[in-house]
Amino acid sequence: MRGVLADHKNVFLHFTPTNASWLNLGEVFFGKIQRKLLKNKNFKSKREMLQAIRDLVNVHNTNGIPYRWRKREVKGT
Repeated sequence: MRGVLADHKNVFLHFTPTNASWLNLGEVFFGKIQRKLLKNKNFKSKREMLQAIRDLVNVHNTNGIPYRWRKREVKGT
């Protein structure tokens, strides 16, 4: 892994705690790709699948709404 990171200076790994995966909007987006595009689908080629993903991303970006982060107060029990 160190070799890969050394070769790609623009790649950074960020880790979130396992109990805070809801913070990872990327995980939400990949779930959307799985549910709306990949589930129960067969593609004739890798190129066809990648084009379908690009099309979904373009639609998502065209109709996207910025997410407003907010912090909620967590009260102890």
